[in-house]
Amino acid sequence: MGNLGLCGPPLSPNCPGDATTEDDHNREHENDGLISLGFFISTVLGFITGFWIVCGSLLLKSSWRYAYFKFLDNAKDWIYVKAAVYKAKMQRRLQR
Repeated sequence: MGNLGLCGPPLSPNCPGDATTEDDHNREHENDGLISLGFFISTVLGFITGFWIVCGSLLLKSSWRYAYFKFLDNAKDWIYVKAAVYKAKMQRRLQR
């Protein structure tokens, strides 16, 4: 406000001698090599493939399913025991 020397993005007045136009700015963002339709398609296909490889193997192979859920149950128990021991240690330290 009151400073006419300020110009260019993100301000609306363009600077004098500024060679880039609005069209050049839009073309720069359109030609982004990473984000394109092919990128989104390959991401979705990769997710679907990975999901069904894991879930499909657990659905079809009961021994893998039992081993997987046994592993998760043992991990949950291990985390619970570690948390309970840590909580008891902290309570003993705070009572001193």
